[in-house]
Amino acid sequence: MIIDVFSYLPTAVHMRYMLNTFAATPDYLSNVFGKTIAQVCGVSPEEFQRLKQLPDVHAFAEALAARAGEGYPLEKFVQDLERMGVAWIIVHGEDNETTLGLTPIPNDYWAEVMRKFPGKIVALAGADPHKGAWAVAEFERAVRELGFKGLWVVPFQHRIYADDPRYGALFGKCQELGVPLLIHTGVNWDSAGPMDYCTPRHLDRLAVEFPELTIIASHAGWPWILDMVTVAWRHRHVYLEISAHNPRYFTRPGAGWEPLLHFGNSTIQEKVMFGSAWFLMGRSIEELAQDVRDLPLKPEVVEKWLSGNAKRVFQLA
Repeated sequence: MIIDVFSYLPTAVHMRYMLNTFAATPDYLSNVFGKTIAQVCGVSPEEFQRLKQLPDVHAFAEALAARAGEGYPLEKFVQDLERMGVAWIIVHGEDNETTLGLTPIPNDYWAEVMRKFPGKIVALAGADPHKGAWAVAEFERAVRELGFKGLWVVPFQHRIYADDPRYGALFGKCQELGVPLLIHTGVNWDSAGPMDYCTPRHLDRLAVEFPELTIIASHAGWPWILDMVTVAWRHRHVYLEISAHNPRYFTRPGAGWEPLLHFGNSTIQEKVMFGSAWFLMGRSIEELAQDVRDLPLKPEVVEKWLSGNAKRVFQLA
């Protein structure tokens, strides 16, 4: 069984929004994930090189969105999930309107997807901390009325550090509602700002301030893996997920993953979850999950990473 805690929908709505987000933080498209995203959008390597010559990254993003077209039907996507042995995927709303100027996909859009595919797709709500009380109220509505399973925030897109007081009301509400916080942790590739908006040490402070809040470090906090392992070990409600990385490289000397392979196979084996970020990686959920199976982990630990821990934390039936 696979539970993908960091997934995407192959719909035009979601892909276009993500492409516009990456255009607003242009290094993501131009220097890091552009080639693999283009592949997912059906663009050949030759065409990718041509599109990179467009006047600006926004034109590049629009060209990719045009190639992706309408994506492909969610019904077909769900069939593919079944074929790959994926029991659940978790998708994420985002709201970074104040800082990036992007109109968010409404929470009701995600709620309709969950209603259409119960038992297969669940969503986390995005929230803009700069919107104050409105953001807190909308997040509460998303959880109580629409069935969202938690909160997702990206500090580098909000241009504030993870322990900034402006997040306090949102994180407090998350703790009150008893749902997890998934937070972008580790390096970001937007060279217009610092790379350390959220590190494991920020999560350490958050875990002290909100002791009953379940915190999941998205992207595992790389390159600060030893710190991340320590924080997950230190706090009973801190977890991590491994999306946006190729697990097949975890065993490469110097890649920085040695602490996770060691402690994730023993001390914090209950704290690690699988996420794919397949839209970024240009590889299927199935392929990325197989990479995890190929790691030097005990069989029972592989099961925990791929599904058991996420099933427990997100209370998935």
